[in-house]
Amino acid sequence: MKRKIWLLFSTIFLALSLVLSGCTCLDFVTSIFTKSDTTAEAKKEQQAFEEYVTKEFRTSFEDNLIGLHFTLKDPASYGIEKPENPLPPLTLEYNEECKEEMDKSKEALAAIDSSLLTEKQQIFYETISHYLDQQIALTDYTQFTNLLSADQGIASQLPVTLSEYSFDTEEDIKDYLLILTKIPDYLKEALEWEKIRDQDGYCMAEFEIDDAVNQIDRFLSEREDNLLIDSFHDRMENAGFLSEDQKKTYEKNNEQLINHTVLPAFCALKEGLLSLTPSGENNKGLCHYENGREYYELLIQSMTLSDRSISQMIKTLEKRMKVISKRVAKVYREDPKAYEILSDNNDFNNETPEEMLKRLSTCIQDEYPDLTKDISYQVNPIPDALQNNVTAAYYMIPPVDAKTENKIYYNKNRTESASLFTTLAHEGYPGHMYQNQYFLSTDPYPLYSVIDFTGYKEGWAYYTEIDCTKYNDYGQYNEKYHDSLTELSRCNDEFGYCLSSLIDLYVNWKGMSEEEIKDILDVYGLDQTSARSFYEYAIEEPGAYLQYYIGYLELLSMRNEAEKELKNQFSAKNFHQKILEIGPCYYSQLEKLLKKWANSVKK
Repeated sequence: MKRKIWLLFSTIFLALSLVLSGCTCLDFVTSIFTKSDTTAEAKKEQQAFEEYVTKEFRTSFEDNLIGLHFTLKDPASYGIEKPENPLPPLTLEYNEECKEEMDKSKEALAAIDSSLLTEKQQIFYETISHYLDQQIALTDYTQFTNLLSADQGIASQLPVTLSEYSFDTEEDIKDYLLILTKIPDYLKEALEWEKIRDQDGYCMAEFEIDDAVNQIDRFLSEREDNLLIDSFHDRMENAGFLSEDQKKTYEKNNEQLINHTVLPAFCALKEGLLSLTPSGENNKGLCHYENGREYYELLIQSMTLSDRSISQMIKTLEKRMKVISKRVAKVYREDPKAYEILSDNNDFNNETPEEMLKRLSTCIQDEYPDLTKDISYQVNPIPDALQNNVTAAYYMIPPVDAKTENKIYYNKNRTESASLFTTLAHEGYPGHMYQNQYFLSTDPYPLYSVIDFTGYKEGWAYYTEIDCTKYNDYGQYNEKYHDSLTELSRCNDEFGYCLSSLIDLYVNWKGMSEEEIKDILDVYGLDQTSARSFYEYAIEEPGAYLQYYIGYLELLSMRNEAEKELKNQFSAKNFHQKILEIGPCYYSQLEKLLKKWANSVKK
């Protein structure tokens, strides 16, 4: 995305009516956001802010054709020219340029008097300012930036991204083929980055290298039915603007580039990874490195969008583990048969993913606000080549100016009905897809689309996943055991996320060893293999689970507070509507605005 605010080394990738107050959507805006200052001086500052966010958006893609392609269908209508560079550089020099540009962005923002802005502008101003501060600070810790992790690194995400690169014009196809020619240099830069980290003592751990190599091997093993060849053929089939001869020519060009340029580049990356020389010191949490604890705290706050300190997070999660355990024990005492059923079953009904999403869209209507239009989407299994190295499902965010192009992919190897249902709630209704479409319907600043709001988005999606467990259909057990099975399912899901988050903090902040983690897991009946998996993942992907679970706990805390304050005036539908209309921001901001809303309801 360029060298500004927008995620240094983000590696190309990659949301009505009020019952209680009787307000319309427009009334909500005026009740949450104060009336604008109309003086000439205020209008000048408000216009300056509008110009600032427009400029920042337009200059966010100067080094990233892929980022632009996935963000906008028609960049020209936004005053954006196609960038010369298909992919952003992955060099230390570029890092310094990024920091300089972010410093300039911060200076330009600070020159605007935020006290004269509309309240809606003030919220976004505060968000940008906080985000810039965090990203600028992170540039001082580039030695910790791992570009090649097996789960979220370039090598694992690049094939997915390329397979989803849409072809709406012939120029898109030419751009895509150009990108393929740049893959060797791009992967080489990523490897050189890792070699520098290796020389400085920050190399990937040996098990991280093994995981990354195994992931590359899975991609390389699909030479006959390669994802990037098969997906290109499918896109050619739908390219009605081409003749049959043109399609064949482009397919031939693509196949040659994949076989003779892209796959050899991945082979070279694999060989380069195997040549690295990690030491035993690399098999420990971040706090064992110089400045590692400072970096980790900054990283976690930037990922979760929470202002809680690491110590507060640990205390909260330890308390939550006890709460979950007590809830499970209560169900076991009162309804032991439900515990037995869930232990022996995870497949309760025969609904297809499409049927599950359709039912979810209906189930949520009493507690989540209506969208002005039905969502258009596709739901498909993840391609075979990616079955083993992606999560249970994912949602492809559509371009800002092509809201109907929603895609949800699910792992067909993980089709147990109970888990698939809540997974689709997370990705579809009322999770990612619903939240994204709702927020787009409020006509937000386009700049929102290039700021990393993962902590808000994943917090919301996981909150809805847990909430929607109550809509699950447990088949023959539904009538008698629904409530108990729902409670146990929620606890089971939360247990994994909470424990994974806690171990992340223990390993990277407290510096616990694998043996110490094993001792903790023994309490829960988990073995040495589980301890190793938890321990290694905390090192490979620090903060991965925290951006889901801390966000969930933030939203849950705000809901509990709103219910306490409003009592019988509380409405889940109105509460959710406020969160959706306020949109992505830091949780401290969201909490302040929700308190203001609750106070307005009580009057």
